[in-house]
Amino acid sequence: MKNSELEGSSEESDSDDNISKSLSNLILKRVKPVNRPSTWEFEFDQDLSQGQLQHLLDTNPQKFKHCKLVMQSFDLAYAKPLSDPAFHISVRGRQNMGRSFPGDEVCIEIFQDEECPLKKDILSGKVVGVIKRDERHSMFLCKMVGQSPQIVTPINKCMPRIRTIQTEPDRIEVREEEHGRWIQKEFEEIRNNQLLAVKILKWKQHCHYPLGVVTKVFTSDIETSHEWLDFEYDLTDEPPSYKAEQPKQDDVKRDDLRKYITFTIDPPEAEDLDDAISVTDMGGTYEIAIHITDVASYVTKDSEEDKFARQRGETFYRPKSEPAYMFSRDLSSNHLSLLPGKDRNAISLLTIIEKKNNMMISKRFTLSLIRSDKRMSLEEADMVIQEYCLNSERPLKFSTVEECLVVAYRFSEIHRRSRLDGKWGAGQQIRQSRSHCMVEELMNFYNSAVAEYLISSDLTRDLTPLRCQSQPDPEQLQQFKERHSALIPLSIRLSHLYDESEERKNDKQDDKKHAHMPFVISTTVLERMESCARSRDHYTLMKLIASDEIHPTLWLMSKEFQHIQGKAVILRSCSTPVSKLGHYSLQLDSYTWASSPMRRYLDLILQRLLHLVLCEKKSEEDGYKQSEINQFCESGMEQFDRVNEYNLQVWNLTTGIKHGILTKLAVVDKIYPNRHDFKISFPQKSVSRELSIMYRHLKLAEQPHYNDEEHSVTLCWKRRIYSFKVSGKTVIPKWSSKNVTFVSTDTWKQMISATEKNDWYEIEKCLEDMKACTKKNVKELKDIQQEHFKELKPKLKVGDVLEVQLSAEGHLGQLSVQLLNISPEFEVCLEHTRNPTKCFSEAVPQPTKKYYHDCREYQMIWRQLCQMDTAHNAVEENNSIILEDVRIEWTNKGNLKGSFKITQTLKKQWSLEFDLMKCFLCIRLRDQNMEQESEDSTDERGLENSDLQDSVPFTWVAHGVTIKPKKEKMDEDAKKSPNLMHIKFKICQRPMEYIPSMIFKKDTVFTVEVIPKKIPYLLREQAVANLKRANHLVKSIATGELNVVKSDEKDPEHFVEDEVQNENVGPLTLNKSQKEAVEEALKNPFTLIQGPPGTNRNIVGVHLVYQFYLKNRLFENLRSEEGGLGQNTTSKEKPKKCGILYCGPSNKSVDIVAEQLMKLKGDLKPLRVYCEQMEMREFPYPGSDMKLCRRTFRDKPKKELRSITLMYLIRKPENSLSNKIKDFENKFKGEEYNDGDIESYRALLKEAREEEMRKHNVILCTCSLALNPSFIKTMDFRQILIDECAMATEPEALIPLVSHNPEKIVLLGDHKQIRPIVECAPVKRLGMQESLFERYMDKALMLDTQYRMHEGICEFPSVEFYDGKLMTHKRRRPCLLLKQNKDPTPILFGHVQGEEVSLIVSTTEGNENSTANPEEAKQAVRIAGLLIKHSVPPESIAILTPYNAQVSKINQTLKAEGIENVNVCTIMKSQGSEWPYVILSTVRSCSQDELGIQLNPSKGWLGKRLGFITDRNQVNVAITRAQDGLCILGNRHLLRFSELWGKLLKHYEKHDCVVDPAKNIQVQNPITEQE
Repeated sequence: MKNSELEGSSEESDSDDNISKSLSNLILKRVKPVNRPSTWEFEFDQDLSQGQLQHLLDTNPQKFKHCKLVMQSFDLAYAKPLSDPAFHISVRGRQNMGRSFPGDEVCIEIFQDEECPLKKDILSGKVVGVIKRDERHSMFLCKMVGQSPQIVTPINKCMPRIRTIQTEPDRIEVREEEHGRWIQKEFEEIRNNQLLAVKILKWKQHCHYPLGVVTKVFTSDIETSHEWLDFEYDLTDEPPSYKAEQPKQDDVKRDDLRKYITFTIDPPEAEDLDDAISVTDMGGTYEIAIHITDVASYVTKDSEEDKFARQRGETFYRPKSEPAYMFSRDLSSNHLSLLPGKDRNAISLLTIIEKKNNMMISKRFTLSLIRSDKRMSLEEADMVIQEYCLNSERPLKFSTVEECLVVAYRFSEIHRRSRLDGKWGAGQQIRQSRSHCMVEELMNFYNSAVAEYLISSDLTRDLTPLRCQSQPDPEQLQQFKERHSALIPLSIRLSHLYDESEERKNDKQDDKKHAHMPFVISTTVLERMESCARSRDHYTLMKLIASDEIHPTLWLMSKEFQHIQGKAVILRSCSTPVSKLGHYSLQLDSYTWASSPMRRYLDLILQRLLHLVLCEKKSEEDGYKQSEINQFCESGMEQFDRVNEYNLQVWNLTTGIKHGILTKLAVVDKIYPNRHDFKISFPQKSVSRELSIMYRHLKLAEQPHYNDEEHSVTLCWKRRIYSFKVSGKTVIPKWSSKNVTFVSTDTWKQMISATEKNDWYEIEKCLEDMKACTKKNVKELKDIQQEHFKELKPKLKVGDVLEVQLSAEGHLGQLSVQLLNISPEFEVCLEHTRNPTKCFSEAVPQPTKKYYHDCREYQMIWRQLCQMDTAHNAVEENNSIILEDVRIEWTNKGNLKGSFKITQTLKKQWSLEFDLMKCFLCIRLRDQNMEQESEDSTDERGLENSDLQDSVPFTWVAHGVTIKPKKEKMDEDAKKSPNLMHIKFKICQRPMEYIPSMIFKKDTVFTVEVIPKKIPYLLREQAVANLKRANHLVKSIATGELNVVKSDEKDPEHFVEDEVQNENVGPLTLNKSQKEAVEEALKNPFTLIQGPPGTNRNIVGVHLVYQFYLKNRLFENLRSEEGGLGQNTTSKEKPKKCGILYCGPSNKSVDIVAEQLMKLKGDLKPLRVYCEQMEMREFPYPGSDMKLCRRTFRDKPKKELRSITLMYLIRKPENSLSNKIKDFENKFKGEEYNDGDIESYRALLKEAREEEMRKHNVILCTCSLALNPSFIKTMDFRQILIDECAMATEPEALIPLVSHNPEKIVLLGDHKQIRPIVECAPVKRLGMQESLFERYMDKALMLDTQYRMHEGICEFPSVEFYDGKLMTHKRRRPCLLLKQNKDPTPILFGHVQGEEVSLIVSTTEGNENSTANPEEAKQAVRIAGLLIKHSVPPESIAILTPYNAQVSKINQTLKAEGIENVNVCTIMKSQGSEWPYVILSTVRSCSQDELGIQLNPSKGWLGKRLGFITDRNQVNVAITRAQDGLCILGNRHLLRFSELWGKLLKHYEKHDCVVDPAKNIQVQNPITEQE
């Protein structure tokens, strides 16, 4: 294969919304035999060569900068000039990043020719070319998009998706490099939770995605985490073995310090001991020596060991595995690690202190030889220090290691107070023990001394890497102080910011503002404080009080202060003004990293610089250039960030969630107006990052209401909650938490004062006051009691404390909120609302197929997809019921199966009007505690793992599904206990393996959230299950084996179409394509008829119904003559009525045909049957309202069809049971009834319906209703027609087919219009959105003549969607819309630069993300008003939009303008309808600024900004509803980014039919036309 062939494999345009699988497979087959040489892999396909880029940098250095690119997301980055790393250039938009990768060295062009300033002013720019790329930067760890390895997403969110070379659709192709070629190695099966190692080969211009190959497949679990983490962080190589050599001799003699008492303090398992401490008595003074192992004396610059250490950067501590070290274990243990009894080279800082006043007399650095006397653990050192603290008045002693440790501790405490200006309790972290704080302080002292020493030497004055942090911006600091003026006095750490004079000025208003503000303390912290008081542990008490990060009230302020301090950076000394500012938070004039040379490469650089100064070496080979130091500073920061990211992932995978869940107290961090989520963060940094809680996962009943004045949001839940203990409904307590205590701010201030004075009497008094504080409700929480529902309305503010339970989800164990506890007795499970298919379905789904081997394969695939779809839609319905105090009997403790009991009496009392045997369950057990485990309290780096929230109880959660027992067992149980129901279930998913012992105890009571399965989705599952009982025709259609189906009829006689007559307009004549379609349907057992917009598909359906009716009448006459042939004559049951079933996926699709059939002349008797829920709305009875779901209210029975509608006919005198029905209904109105009356009434309705059905020969209903048992009992449907079949999912279309025994099946629809609505994304991706009609579309007969649209309206959809085959029957009258030149036109596009407003959660107003555009609504109503003024009836005008929220906004605007009777609906609901004039509001818009930077937007951006307005099927429907005039409103600049809308706009522009702005749109007067 030639090189160009592989290059071509990534040249296909990714701008198209749908990736062509066939094209990709063709490309991959071409790639498979041969691969590119490895040299090609690192070539940069870019416009400018390396020489041209260098020329730009040399000739115009102010405009072009050589930078390192740091990506923050895939479309946001900043560039750091190598000459000034402290300065950042913003790069926004993927098009401005080019095809660069994270970490690339690039040439940046600064916009607007601005000169690079010296300060922090941020400029913007773009990447014009890649200068240098590390080979490692082309390797990425990825996860698959869906279940396909062809498109993968890097877990590093800074990269776009990658297209990989795959030759098989259902397996992962893994390749390996061999002799410069990437050859096929193996195939891996696709499984859940897989991660792919991907090597990028090429990224061609104009392609969204780069092209790569999969090199390895990982499983993303804790057991294999070290493997994929090693790949992601390039930790696969081991350090090179050390070649034993004598260290080169130093120019100065080493000081022999081996006689000094020397010790190390490290965790027991640590191997790299790189620091030690010595203490020596010198009479009136003493000397403290801090020794750091001299790695530089063994690892020479540019040696093999040095190169490896430079690349690794730092030691990485793997989860449950040996760390990824910088140096070999031989070098560490035999030469570097400061092990007891071993002579070691060190660089020591010797400090002399006067005993009397603790004054520092002198300090100096020296190259030394030391020997450690003892290795101490942190715990051992703490015990020694604790004993000293109990008797701190004892004189200093220097005879033993323990005594020297005490001296060192005392020095560290004195130095800390001095460094922090005597601030009490500052500078210590709650997790740090005394020994840890001591070591940290001594290392700070050492590192600061190294920085001072090096920058004072001429040799290293401008070569020293410094860790710098500038002071907060004065303006930001002042705003911070004003914002938190009431809280700052409550914080010891920030008390230095407290301005008493300013406070006195604002005393009065602050007192009013914060008079009732409580101070929130974690109950665990309060208990720990009480323990400290009992043991007189002042040190720990001080840390508890001084640690702002553990107190919810102070946490956000502390976090904000950290933010305004800014991030510390590593800069070369004298390189920028920032490099001279010192380190603000440490309060040091200069600071660097030099104390961990075995674990951090930058520290080794500092050691070499120390050698340079101590030995006074001046040769270049021993030193570094400024450019080298700049690179080391840059790489040091990168390594620091990488290690932090790595540690975060390790924490998530291991220590973060030991048993699968983690319960924490969180603080509401951010609440935004008009956002879909709020943020929470965690005091004590017990969880290291903010987490987002989506409002939609809370399953709220109303939109969250944001209050601008209070900066709060009100949430609303409506729940049915019943208790087995309490008669009737449970009582929901106020919003509170037993895990926090609210105390007054005055009490807290007194506590601070008492602790400062070490006044134990006052301390105990304050603690008693705190303990006495009731956990009162400080928040407004409305609990509105209704008949069955409870409405809870808590108000959420920033700073509020919430109790949340976390679980690890996804590929990498990221933490997410599992439970949100609103009160001790009410919580919301976000896990099953976020991922219902995972929680309630055990399915391992496979994609759908066109052909199936047999019915079993069909059922296996579709059963699992239907189960997932059922789970998703059951949860989305938000109709769950919570049962409290449920006793569960576990029958299988291994697989967790069980049951609970409920009486029929309670079921009726609680109006549980659904099948409890067909539900999902979320089972919860509150207030559980982990059994104690013996674990080490420290990790490898000496940090304590103690968490003040570890003792917060958790809620055990399991998700299950009810199981219907065998009929024999049900009958047996019913005989034993007629009033008792046994609800059996099995557990499908639980987030934690750990099972508390309380679970299986007899008296344990659980909370069970019952989520009823929705009947339409149950019917789909049932249809798939019943396929095995379907007739041969239906089975053949399902499996795709239609070749075995042959017509057994002779060609029919030519039908007379004039027989079909409308009572108003006479004969319903057919055109040629319509007549051919009818003839084919009469001749064949299975027919598809495609009816594009306006082709009168319903007329074809009416003709077919009439012809089938004639056939059935003939059949019944013959059957009657033959004495009921084919019926069971011995049975007492009445014979089934021969009839036709006419179905559709929606009520509207059926109503349209029902209206036509109702108007036919002759004895055809159609019957329109609606679902029972719609009948309950029209004719309610006691308890029926509990059966209604949210979506029931969106449809109503059509008034015009009442004369043929079943629910009305059974109440007419012609039905023999109508009087009895009315008697019951009158009894219900008078409320003189009992439970038996309701059951009798329902049985009577069933009998009346069956009587009425036998009078009719055409039944019209939705597909879901076709499984009605009354249909099966009374009707023999020989023909089934499904209209709008392209809108029905395949299982939905199967319901009528498998429920009956049809001889002929006709599917009518148009797969180019609205497709099936599938809300479950995984199921949609696997093929559920492809209808049965679309699957067989190649067999469809297309109706080719439309009667609706003006030819000008039809022109574009005909070409775009129907290959120009859709013809217009006749010219329509001229349109009233006017172009800008005042010529009339049937089509018009008006540009509107509006703003979007989105709904937050799904309610009756619309679904989540449903969007409104007030300006477009205003223009749509204005144009409708113009049409009405020019004599167009309001009923002839429709305003369509994709979003329910815009429907609401338009209706509001119409009402405000006093306009009535204009039709307003969504595009989805408009299918099948037509109006003379249609105004289409596309809604979506964004600012010109954002559009200006989108030259080649990503699919993610397009999806976010355009949504489903780009859906081809919806667009087709939207632009084909109008008869005379179509006016589209939208943001043309945004819409143009869509390929489809770009074509439409081009078409409209070609005809001069674009008006910008839309407010200039005018309408002509019809009188002008006539003249």
